[in-house]
Amino acid sequence: MMKKTNKKTSTKKTKSNDTVVKQKKKKKVKKILKLLLNIFLLLLLIGLIGGIVFAVYIVVKAPNFDSKNLYSTESSIVYDKNGKQITKLGVEKRKNVNYDDLPQVLVDAIIATEDSRFMQHNGFDLPRFLKASAGQVVNKITGHGNAGGGSTLTMQVSKNNYTSVESSGFEGIVRKFTDIYISIFKLEKNYSKEEIMEFYVNIPFLGNNSYGVEQACQSYFGKSVSDINLSEASLIAGLFQAPASYDPYRHPDYAEERRNTVLYLMQRHGYITKEEAEDAKKISVTSLLRSSNPESESNEYQSYIDVVIDEVEEKTGNNPYTTGMKIYTNLDTDKQTVLNDLMNGKTWTWKDDKVQAGVAIVDVNTGALVAVGGGRNRTGARQLNYATDITRQIGSCAKPLFDYGPAFEYSGAGLASQVYDGPHGYSSGISIRNVDGSYGGTMTYKYALAASRNIPALKVFQSTENAKIKEFVTNLGITPEVCSGDYKYDKKRKVCVNKKDKNDTKATSDLHEAHALGAFSGSNPRDMAAAYAAFSNGGYYAEPYTINKVEYIDSDKTVSLKSKRTRVMSDSTAYMITDALTYAVSGYGNIGGSVSGVQLAAKTGTTMFDEAARKINGYPSSANMDMWVTGYTPEYAVSLWYGYTEAEKGYYLGSEGYSVRGKIFRQIISNISDRSGSKKFTVPNSVVKVTVEKETSPLMLPSANTPDNMKVTEYFKKGTQPTEVSPRYSTLSNASGLTAKTNGNQVELTWAAATKPEYLNDDYFRKNYKNYFGSSLESALSVRKASDGEFGYEVLVKDNNTGTTNSLGFTTETSFKTTKINSNVTYIVKTKLANLGCTASSGITTTVKGEPEKTSSLLTYEVIGNSKDTATVGSSYTDSGIKVFSDGIDVTSKAKITVSCAELGTSGKSQKETYTFTKAGTYTLKYSISYNGSTETATRTITVSDSSSGTGGNSGNDTNQTTKTN
Repeated sequence: MMKKTNKKTSTKKTKSNDTVVKQKKKKKVKKILKLLLNIFLLLLLIGLIGGIVFAVYIVVKAPNFDSKNLYSTESSIVYDKNGKQITKLGVEKRKNVNYDDLPQVLVDAIIATEDSRFMQHNGFDLPRFLKASAGQVVNKITGHGNAGGGSTLTMQVSKNNYTSVESSGFEGIVRKFTDIYISIFKLEKNYSKEEIMEFYVNIPFLGNNSYGVEQACQSYFGKSVSDINLSEASLIAGLFQAPASYDPYRHPDYAEERRNTVLYLMQRHGYITKEEAEDAKKISVTSLLRSSNPESESNEYQSYIDVVIDEVEEKTGNNPYTTGMKIYTNLDTDKQTVLNDLMNGKTWTWKDDKVQAGVAIVDVNTGALVAVGGGRNRTGARQLNYATDITRQIGSCAKPLFDYGPAFEYSGAGLASQVYDGPHGYSSGISIRNVDGSYGGTMTYKYALAASRNIPALKVFQSTENAKIKEFVTNLGITPEVCSGDYKYDKKRKVCVNKKDKNDTKATSDLHEAHALGAFSGSNPRDMAAAYAAFSNGGYYAEPYTINKVEYIDSDKTVSLKSKRTRVMSDSTAYMITDALTYAVSGYGNIGGSVSGVQLAAKTGTTMFDEAARKINGYPSSANMDMWVTGYTPEYAVSLWYGYTEAEKGYYLGSEGYSVRGKIFRQIISNISDRSGSKKFTVPNSVVKVTVEKETSPLMLPSANTPDNMKVTEYFKKGTQPTEVSPRYSTLSNASGLTAKTNGNQVELTWAAATKPEYLNDDYFRKNYKNYFGSSLESALSVRKASDGEFGYEVLVKDNNTGTTNSLGFTTETSFKTTKINSNVTYIVKTKLANLGCTASSGITTTVKGEPEKTSSLLTYEVIGNSKDTATVGSSYTDSGIKVFSDGIDVTSKAKITVSCAELGTSGKSQKETYTFTKAGTYTLKYSISYNGSTETATRTITVSDSSSGTGGNSGNDTNQTTKTN
C-alpha cells in the first residue's frame, strides 16, 4: 500500500510542476508582446509627432505664393576667361496666352504626357506618387525599373518656380512635400484647372530663347499656338521635360523620338486614334520647322555660349535662363574671333553656301575648351553646333585612337615595328584597299600611320585585343559603335542604356573591325580635340569643359565645374603617336605644309559618299562627304570637320578638298599659336631610340653586315625593344676541301658543300612570317629569294704576281671549271647568297702554278638571277640574261649569245627579252654562246603556275629592282 500511495503522489507533483512551467511561459510571452506593443505605440507616437513637426516645418518654410512671381526670372551672367562679361541669359522673350487660346490638341498632349489624371486630382495624385516611389525603391535594389515621375502638373508649376530642383537626400524629401503642400493649399485651392494650365504653358523655358508655348511656336513654326496641328502640338508637349535635349533644331532625331512618345501616350489615353498617331508620325520634325528664327538674337560668341548653356544644365541640373548664376568660362575671345572670322568668310573664301565646318580648340594641359567654330550661316542661339552636336564618321583620324595607340600601349609595339602592306581584308573575308589602290610592301608602323595606309591599320587593329582597344578609346571620351537597337552608349557609365529607360542597361558589344578605319557612328570636333590632347600632354585625358565655376546669385553658393585629368595611357605611347604624327606633317606632308615656329602633329581623315548617294546624285567615284584634320601643338589641340551634312546633287568635296582642309587647319594653327619656336613636345624618359633591321619578324637588331638601307632607327618603350640579332645578313660558313685538278688547258675546282643555315630554308621563312605576311606569304617568299639570290659559291682567282683578284662566276654546285692561267694563281671559293655580297664567307683557297703559254681559252658563264625561276600564267616575264667570261675576263659584250625556247617554239632571240606564258608548265631558256672560236651552252628553267595559286614568280625586272634597292 505504501508503494502505491507514493506512486500517486509522485504523479501529482509532476503534473503540478508542468502546469507551473506553462504558466511561466505564458507570462513571459505576454510580457514580450506587451513590450513590443509599447514599442510600436511609442514609435507610432514618435512618427506621429515627427510627421506633425515635419508638416509644420513644411508649412512654415514654404515660400509665399504669388502668381506674379511665376513670371519673373533673374538674369545669368556669362564671363570670359579674364572675367569680362560677354552676355546675359534669361532676358525674357515671352508672350502669355489664355486658356481659351490654347488648341485642345495641345492641352490633350500635355495632359497625356505629363499628368493623365490632372482633371481628377486635387494637386496631389497619391496612386501615382506611391507607384513612382515603389519604382524608385525597386530601382535602388535591382538597378532596373522605371515607374515614371510622381509629380503632378500642378506640382511641376511649384517645383519649376518656387522650390529647388534637389531630388535626393533630406533636401529632396523636403522639396517634394513642399511641392505637395503648395499644390494642394496654394494652387488648387485658389485657382481653377484652366488657370493652372495657363501657368504651366506660359512659364517655362522651351528652348531657342523662348518662354511659354506662344513664343516657342513662333520660334519653331512661325505661327501662333492657336494654329498648330497634332504633330506640332506633340512636339511642343515633348519639350517640357528637357528643352535642350529635345531642341528640334539641334537634335532633330531625339526631338522626333520624343514627339512620337507623346503621340503614343495620347493614343493610349484615348485622345487620338492609332491612325491619327501614325499619320502625325509620318511628318518629319525638320519639315515642321521654319528655316531660321529672326526673333532669336545672336551674340558674337554665340557658338561658345550655346556649349556653356548645355554644360550648365548637364552638370548642375539648373537652367541658366531661369536660375540666376554667374558663369565663369574658359572662353578665349581672341581665339574665338579667329574662328568667327573664318566661319563668316572674313579670312576664308568658302566653296559655296552649303558647305559646312566645325572647329574646336582645347587646352591640352587642362582640357579647357577655349573656342569653338559652331558652323557657317548661323542665325540665332541654340542652333545645331557643328563643333559639339554632330556625329560624323572620322575616317583615318581613327587610326591613332583605334589602331596604333592601343598597339603601343598593350602589344609592346614600337614605331619601328613592321607591318606588311599587301592583299588583306576583314575577318569576314571582305577585302579592303588603300586609297591609291596600291600595296606598299613592308613598312614601319610610323610610316604606315603617317602615310595613312588602310591595310596596315586594319592589321594592327586585328593584332590587338578587342577589349583593350575599346578601353583605350572610351577612356579618351570617344563613343564607339557598341550598342544597338533602342540602346545608346553612356560615356560615364560605359554601358549601353535604353533610350526610353535610363535604368535599363546592358553590356557593350565588341568593336566591329570597321572602327579601324573610322567607319562607325562617328564623333565631333570637341571630342576629337580632347582625345588627341592626351597625346600632346603625355597621356592624360580631361573631359573638355567650358566652365570653371558657377556662383548662384540668390545664395552665393559656388560650384567648381573644372574637369579632372586622368592618366589613360603611358607617356611612351603618347610620345610615339606624337613622333609619328609630327613626321606625318613635316616628313610626309599630310596637311600640305607646316607652320613656321610651331611644332605640330596632325592626322587627316576622309569619308566618301556611299554607292547609293553617288548614283542618285551623279557624283564621281572620288566624291567626298566628310574631311577632317585633327592635330595638336604643345599648347592646343584643334579638330576641324569640313563637309556637307547630306547628299545633294552638285554638292560634294572633290580632290581639291584635300588641300583646302590643310590650308584651313594651318591658318587656324598659325593664328592661335606661339610661333617663337620655344614650345616643344617633351621626350619622356620611358622611351629609347633603337636601330633595328627591316623585314624581320619578330623585330631584330641588325648584324654587323646589315646594309644601311635595311636599318631604321625609331623609338620604343623601354623594355620592349628587341635584343636578338638578325641572322639574315650574317657571314656564312666556308665550304671545305677545295682542290684544283688540271687537265690540259682546264682547271676543275671541287669542294665539299658548306652547311646551309636553317634561316635560309623556305620552311623557316614560312613558320616565322606566316602571321606577318598572311595570304601574301608565298609571294613574299619569292620576292625575298629573288632579292637575296640563291645560296651558292662565288669563285675568284688571284694573280699572285700582280695581286689582282677577279671573279670567275657564281655557282650553286660544288665544282667549277675554268681555263688554266699561265701564271702563279690562287683560286678562292666563298660561300654567299648570289645577290648579297655582305654574306660572303672569308673563303677557302688553293694555289695552281701556271705554264709558259696557253694554246686556247675556255669560256665560262654566270646565269644572272635564279637559274631556276618561277612565273605565273598571263604575266610578263623578262629574261635576266647571262654573263660570259673568257679566262675569267668578262667578255659578255663581245660574245655572240642567242636564246631559244623549245616549249614556246622560239629561237634566235636576244637575251633579256620579255615573254608571256599562256599555260602552266616548265620552260627552258637555252643560251648558245660563241666567242673567239669557242662555244658553250647555258640554261635557265622557269616553272609557270596559274595566277590563282598565289605562288606567282618574279621576273627579271623584279630581281633587278630588288637588287638595286639592296
